[in-house]
Amino acid sequence: MQVIDFVWKIRGLLALFLLLMLAGCGGKVVSFNATSDNGECRQLWQEFEEVIYARQVADNTAVRVHGFPYLRSTRFLEALAGMTETQEEQAFVLEEMRHLDLEKRALELTRIPENVVDTLVGHHPGAEQTSLAQTLAACSQDFLAGDKKNPDFFDRVRRGIDLDRDYSLWLRSVGLYPLTSLVVDYLAAKAQAEMVAQLSTPPLEEGAEDLITFWPLEQGSISSADLADLLSRNRHQPMFSLDLSGPDLIDLVRKFAPVLSMANGAAQNRFGRIVRSQKGFAVDGHDPVVYYYLSQTFVQGIPALQINYAIWFTERTDPAPWFEHGNLDGLLFRVTLNGQGQPVFVDVTFQCGCYHFVLFNDDLVSGKRPDPKGFQPFVGGRLPALQDRERLHFTVTSGWHQIARLEATGVVDKQPTYQLLPYEGLEYFHDGDEVVSLFDNQGRVPGTNRLERFFLFPMGIPKVGAMRQRGRQPITLIGRAYLDDPYLFDDAFVYQYPLPDRAELLATEEARQKVAAGKEAVGSKAPMTKKVQEGQ
Repeated sequence: MQVIDFVWKIRGLLALFLLLMLAGCGGKVVSFNATSDNGECRQLWQEFEEVIYARQVADNTAVRVHGFPYLRSTRFLEALAGMTETQEEQAFVLEEMRHLDLEKRALELTRIPENVVDTLVGHHPGAEQTSLAQTLAACSQDFLAGDKKNPDFFDRVRRGIDLDRDYSLWLRSVGLYPLTSLVVDYLAAKAQAEMVAQLSTPPLEEGAEDLITFWPLEQGSISSADLADLLSRNRHQPMFSLDLSGPDLIDLVRKFAPVLSMANGAAQNRFGRIVRSQKGFAVDGHDPVVYYYLSQTFVQGIPALQINYAIWFTERTDPAPWFEHGNLDGLLFRVTLNGQGQPVFVDVTFQCGCYHFVLFNDDLVSGKRPDPKGFQPFVGGRLPALQDRERLHFTVTSGWHQIARLEATGVVDKQPTYQLLPYEGLEYFHDGDEVVSLFDNQGRVPGTNRLERFFLFPMGIPKVGAMRQRGRQPITLIGRAYLDDPYLFDDAFVYQYPLPDRAELLATEEARQKVAAGKEAVGSKAPMTKKVQEGQ
């Protein structure tokens, strides 16, 4: 046994040495502005980063903050950082960034071979007392405690966030973007308008089309009256953001999970679980699965919950244009809720970020802003009105997988069902003894390149048309815009309802009723913040 242990240790040391050499050739060096004098923690961080980049298992859905590699940010956290007005709010945002890094680091750790992990631990005696994950967490806390002593720390963190990484200025320069974009803008708008026009097609009578309709296996039992209370229980002070790890939020995922009708039973129209194949990845169409994840945006300047539903097909084929054909295809449906749990927006896009469009609830949204502040998403129309036990029902076309119709549908028994699975099952899943990811370290799905990349490269999106990971989905060829932009809706739409006040956002249902009674008696309403009041 001692000989075997010695051999494994030697193998681990050799593997780590080779990985560090490869990483060194790639020039991956951790940049530290941290003031902590814990040299052992810095060395561990450096070695860990070198290993995950050499093995190409780094998670890049969230960006590392330059100079502070124990922090990661999303576009929502970047925006939240820009809204802080007190030290308490700044401390909250920094902790969110630190915990996000640890969450991603724990996932990266699952993809490192055990013997390499053992070698890393062996280099750092402190890690042997607990675990590598716990040691990284302790180091992270030490880094943050040291950096907080610098008065300009928070400003440096904000300057160190760079999330504009999926558009290439070089490609646009080479492709004469100012000229070529004029043609692409016209053709893209025309194609998008033709696709969205299908949504106005009246529903067909049952049996009039060869469709297979799928319902979520677990449909949830929460009533519409309880939605606001559920959301308030999962809000954080002082920034009113939501705790996306709240276990009861699964009730919302189930409640708003859509009904999906697919054209005929051909292989290219069967959505399902992602599995490994000889060519890379494939879809098991006999195991219908919808992957979900939660995210946040702003609705009237207030953090709002988004429920994302992703489906995958084995390929895109006719009648899609020939240059869009290729392995794997996917759609993303996203429901954005206000503080009362009402759907305000639903947007749809392919997993490449292509053909994005938005539908809005006309009881809550007047329409597009007369003075738009930035990117204007393509508006597909108004959402159908939903009764308490009704669901959004999407009909998907054959081959191209466009949305043919959207309607509200009541409960139907004895229909085929699909399973809801966490999106993390795409990013990290077991294939035998190995933990693999559908996505590469650039956030793209290998083997899904499309021929359109050869003539649309002047728009600046590397490998345009390839399927992409959450957080890495540009949604326009003209200008710059991302699916996870937290100001996507506030910059483009006008709302019909007043801002809620702070007490209403955080209160229980009983307390909320008391607040409402008090407001009627006093006839006043407390503002959120100056920034929200001014619509900034």
